[in-house]
Amino acid sequence: ELKKIMGFPEDYVLIGTQADQKKFIGNAVEVTQARKNTEALCKVLKKLRLKKLKEIA
Repeated sequence: ELKKIMGFPEDYVLIGTQADQKKFIGNAVEVTQARKNTEALCKVLKKLRLKKLKEIA
């Protein structure tokens, strides 16, 4: 159930003890949140790049 909540595919195999597996899942970033974080970071980087290009020009 924890894997499903965190967006892992149903066939994703975890190794280690049950405690190790829970720790791994607990340290994971949910897929949708990771995507949103990446998109936000890309927006900021694009703005910084445009600003830098304007300064050079």
